[in-house]
Amino acid sequence: MQEIILLIGLYVVVMGTVYAYKFSSTKRDDLRALYKKKLIRGGVTTVAVFVLLMVYGMFRNNIYGVGMGGAVLTPQMPTASMTIGRYPGYYDTYNNGNVTDTREYNKKTFSATIRTRAVEEIAKKAETLIKSSGGRIDSSNISERNAYFSFVVPKSNFDSFETQMRTFVGKKLYSQTVSSQNLLSQKQSIEQNQNTTQESLNSIKKQKEQVEADYTLKINNIKNKIATVQGQISQIDKSISRNETAINSATDQNTIAALQRELDTLSQTRKVYNQQVASYNSEISNTTEIFKSQMVGLGMSLDSLGTTLTNLGVQETKFLDNVETVQGTVSISLITVWELLNTYSPVNLWVLVGVIILVGRLCLLKKEEDKLLN
Repeated sequence: MQEIILLIGLYVVVMGTVYAYKFSSTKRDDLRALYKKKLIRGGVTTVAVFVLLMVYGMFRNNIYGVGMGGAVLTPQMPTASMTIGRYPGYYDTYNNGNVTDTREYNKKTFSATIRTRAVEEIAKKAETLIKSSGGRIDSSNISERNAYFSFVVPKSNFDSFETQMRTFVGKKLYSQTVSSQNLLSQKQSIEQNQNTTQESLNSIKKQKEQVEADYTLKINNIKNKIATVQGQISQIDKSISRNETAINSATDQNTIAALQRELDTLSQTRKVYNQQVASYNSEISNTTEIFKSQMVGLGMSLDSLGTTLTNLGVQETKFLDNVETVQGTVSISLITVWELLNTYSPVNLWVLVGVIILVGRLCLLKKEEDKLLN
C-alpha cells in the first residue's frame, strides 16, 4: 500500500512539474489552457493524495501503537529498581558469577521464516524434517496461506537439520536467526543448592550421631548408679536378715532393743535406696522419651533433606537435557506472484511500473499537444 501511495505521489510531482514548465514556456493560448486544466487536475489529485496519506498514516499508527497526536506509545524499559522489585530473579538469570568459572551450558534457539507459493507442501517437509531429526513438535498450525511450527530438536542433530531446512526454498525466500545463551548461572544455582542441602544433611547426621552417643552415655551412667544402689540394698538386706535372726535368738531385753533400733535404721536406709532406684528408673524413662522425640525430628529432617537432594538431582538432569536441545520455530507464509517477481527482479518493479506510467503519460501528453498544433 505504501509503495502505491508513494508511486502516485511521485507521479503527481513529476507530471505537475512538467505541466508547470509547459504552461510557463508556451505562448499559445490553447496549449496554455490545456496545461492549466492539467495543473488544476494535478493540484486536486495532489490534495487527494496527501489526504489519503494522512488518513492512512493515522489509521496505521493507531493500530500499531501511535497516538493521534503523533506520540509513539513505546514500552517503558525496565530500570534496575523496577526489575528487581517485579522480577527478583531477573539479574540472576543473566549473571554468570565469577569470571574464573569458564564452563559453558549454551542453550540454542532457532527461528526460520520461509516464503513460498506452496505453503502446505513446505509445511509437510518441515514436519517430516523435525521428526526425522529426532525432534518433537510442541505446537503447529497449517493453512493454505500460512503455517507455523514450535518444536525442539537434539543439539547433536541441529547442524544437519539447519542445512536441510535451507534447501526447501531459494536463498532469497529464506531467513533464519540462531541465538545462544550460556545458562551457567542456572547450573551454579543448582550446584549451590545441592552443596547447601548436602552440608545440612551431613550436619543433621552428625547431630543424630551425637544425640545417640549422648543418650547411650547418660543411660549407662544411670544404670551404673542403679547397680551401685542395688549393691548397697543387697548389703542392707543381709544386715537386716542377720539382725532379725539375732533378735529372734536374743533373750536380753536391752540387746533386743538395740538390735531393733539398728533394724529400724537399716529398714529406713533401704527405703531411701529404693526411692533412689525408682528415681533413676524414672529418669531413664524420661530420657528415653526425649531421645525418641529427638530421633523422630532428626529423622524427618533427614528425609526432607534427602527428598530435596533427590529433587535437585532431577532438576539438574532436566537442566542438562534442556541444554542439549534446540528450541525452534518455523513460520511459513504464502508469497504472491508480484512479491515473488519483485524479490528476484534486479530492479524494483514499482519503480519500473512508475517509469512506464510516466513515459506513457508523457506520450499521451505529446499526442494531445500534436493534436492541438495540427
